[in-house]
Amino acid sequence: MQENRYWQTLEDYNNVSSDAKEFNDELPVVDSITESISTESTGRRDFLKQLGFSIGAATIAASCEMPIRKSIPYVFKPEEITPGVANYYASAFTYAGEYIPVLVKTREGRPIKLEGNKNSIISKGGTTAQSQASVVSLYDNSRFKSPFIDKKASTWKDIDAAIGAALKSGKVAIISSSIISPSTQTAINEFKSKFNASHITHDAISYSGLVEATEACLGSRGVPNYQFDLADVVVSIGADFAASWINPTEYAADYSKRRKVSKENSNMSRHIHIESIPSATSSTSDKRIAVTPSQEAISVHELYNALLHGTAATIPGINETAKELLSAKVRGLKSLIVCGVNDTHVQVLTLAINNFLGNIGTTIKGVANYKKGVEKDITALIAEMNNGAINSLIIIDSNPVYSIKGFDGVIKKVKNTIYTGIKNNETAEICKFICPSHHDLESWNDAEPKSNVYATCQPTISPLFDTRQYQESLLIWAGNNTNFYDYIRNYAKSNKSGFASEYGSFDSFWDNLIQTSEVSNASIPSSSFNESMVMAAASAIPISFKKSALEIKFYSSVHGDGSFSDNPFIQELPDPITRITWANYAVVNPNWAKKNNIEPDMNMKDFYVIKLNINGKDISLPAYALPGVPEDTIGIKMGFGRTKTGNAQYEKGVNVFQLMDNNNNISSSVKYNGSNG
Repeated sequence: MQENRYWQTLEDYNNVSSDAKEFNDELPVVDSITESISTESTGRRDFLKQLGFSIGAATIAASCEMPIRKSIPYVFKPEEITPGVANYYASAFTYAGEYIPVLVKTREGRPIKLEGNKNSIISKGGTTAQSQASVVSLYDNSRFKSPFIDKKASTWKDIDAAIGAALKSGKVAIISSSIISPSTQTAINEFKSKFNASHITHDAISYSGLVEATEACLGSRGVPNYQFDLADVVVSIGADFAASWINPTEYAADYSKRRKVSKENSNMSRHIHIESIPSATSSTSDKRIAVTPSQEAISVHELYNALLHGTAATIPGINETAKELLSAKVRGLKSLIVCGVNDTHVQVLTLAINNFLGNIGTTIKGVANYKKGVEKDITALIAEMNNGAINSLIIIDSNPVYSIKGFDGVIKKVKNTIYTGIKNNETAEICKFICPSHHDLESWNDAEPKSNVYATCQPTISPLFDTRQYQESLLIWAGNNTNFYDYIRNYAKSNKSGFASEYGSFDSFWDNLIQTSEVSNASIPSSSFNESMVMAAASAIPISFKKSALEIKFYSSVHGDGSFSDNPFIQELPDPITRITWANYAVVNPNWAKKNNIEPDMNMKDFYVIKLNINGKDISLPAYALPGVPEDTIGIKMGFGRTKTGNAQYEKGVNVFQLMDNNNNISSSVKYNGSNG
């Protein structure tokens, strides 16, 4: 039989020779693999280049002569699936108290992308890098594929029996990130009642100061319900609210609504930003005031005194800011002051300023549920663990060994440690029991980010591995075998009648909720301001925050707290200010760098490694000269320095959580010990 021949063009056909082959031109595979891309060891970009070319070329070659396969079509095709046509399912991304309503794009039953839900009254269609990257995490082959006991694969039957016995033998504690799911909290409460357990909330990027101040001044644990769309003047002090602070999708949507001039909105809001490290939010401000990290806190104190007592400020720009705010108040305009300093006294004074300007009840309407972690609860738990009082510790959606200073030592004193995440990390590595949970896209859940908003999260794919939702694990250990979908539905039926009343029946309400993911009703009740802590806060700030010769600011960016640092989507995302990927570095003032004989290339082709001692620990990081950083300030980003991931390429940089003093994001205990080029 004559051998089949293939040609790329008519010219090839007309000039065919006896040695004709399928590809007359060599594929770029060999060149891409053998060429010397750099003089150093192969990096991640070279790896991606080689992998992309080789797989792409192999696919092209293989697709020309595909083996004949007899496929069997659907006998009964699922009504919702049409091959080649994407389906969208309404859900929500709710990690660590952040709430992002999404539409999950699926093809043939597989999630492939998250889109923002434009019908959401909170996010209005926005998403974050972490929510987008969660699809990649779903298909991560390094996920736990079954339960483990002492690093040996087990079954759910055996691990449930072992944990059931362990939970009866002593005091039990649960540590989790902020939870905005009322059904999940109800399940945790049911478990707590069964075992007389304690539940501690911990977020890697702490908002403890704001949470404590909100509870003291507004009466509820959480964070103020900020209304950026109602503010005529916004003053932000160290808060990157449109990119990385608390719930940036909501804040960015509301803020941009007032920043876009149109026929409907001819009065653009005024934005003044006071900060130490340039941020994505400050890049859109009308006026930026550069201060050192300690001066961020002092700025609040001086702004308070300038507004309420007419005292002249020492920090440039504060007097002018106070005059603008007073002028806006006189003219009947609304303002909003937000602060990112993680200190209770600073946040109490920030709320006091808002109260003086008439913002409580207008641009701050009640309390939102996004963050609830308080550091004193973690301190108390560590003390109990250190004394041997905790017999069993359950870790949910958290990595405290990575994010809490000294936690790796005290967790070893707990006899039974139970981890419920989706893949290995620093905490899971030293836990006795591994109870792998479903990925969010495999799970049912609900969310109540605010008292007037209720939402559901639905699975868009069947579990890929032998996993189980941690909520169901808690219920099973507590003796309740209800599946979590029924648990959520029963909770909504018993507790959300106010939302369901307008639908005629609960079944109609539930069907609509699953389809749309989010419902809302009346606005959040306003809170009155309690002034009892204001005088103490005003006295404490000047004592706690004093300008030093050299200061460190630990700051967050769009990359998050490190939970997603082993996700290539996150690593490939450039920092919005420096445009750097895959690297942890220290940002410094260009003049400071020059004075210290550090003149790094702005493109990071050549750089100096600076040596620092922070709170007694020596570190080394590449220096990046960034205009806008105060001369006596160094900034280091959170979320790096992981040590237990699926690939060593993710384990780079410095874990700043282990350098923090009392989990504050500012440190003056820093020494510069030189550099090497």
